[in-house]
Amino acid sequence: MRTILNGSSAFLIALYGALYAMAIVGEANQDFIDAVSMLKSSIALSSVSLVLSLAAAQHLAKRSAK
Repeated sequence: MRTILNGSSAFLIALYGALYAMAIVGEANQDFIDAVSMLKSSIALSSVSLVLSLAAAQHLAKRSAK
């Protein structure tokens, strides 16, 4: 479980970096990036991060209860 959580975290950090880079490029060229799709991507990634953090917290709580 720990390896899955670490791998997922690293993957999401890379996606956040790509999203940030796209946002910076989108500021320079308004026609390059669709703002609505950027918003939907941000919401989706945030939701996945929330689920991942809840899973990590639950895993740690179970582990400390032993």
